[in-house]
Amino acid sequence: MAKGVKKKKTAQPADNAVVDVARKIALLGVGVASITREKAEKLTADLVKKGNITQTEGRKLTQELIKKSIATKKDMEKKIDTELKKAMDSAKFAKDSDVKRLEKKVAQLEKKLSAKKAVKKKK
Repeated sequence: MAKGVKKKKTAQPADNAVVDVARKIALLGVGVASITREKAEKLTADLVKKGNITQTEGRKLTQELIKKSIATKKDMEKKIDTELKKAMDSAKFAKDSDVKRLEKKVAQLEKKLSAKKAVKKKK
């Protein structure tokens, strides 16, 4: 390589997984948010106005759309949680248990080092 020219860093596979999950979350959020109560009511009101369905059918359809929207939202939240957990697990992040284990090990080593220093000072 020429002097002063740095090699461009490429994203690690784990980094790509995290970015991909973030992108999916954004897209899912848009999709789930697209069917709101107001949109469901407007859709059914338009169908009633055009004479395609009755007022009673419109109320039932609105309720059904809202129920499906809520169920879809809950399902998407579960899928997002699962995908995010997979991405985080595949990324090289330390888990709490790893950090605690290492903290304990460092404390033990510090204690041993202090004991050795104390023995050296006595000599």
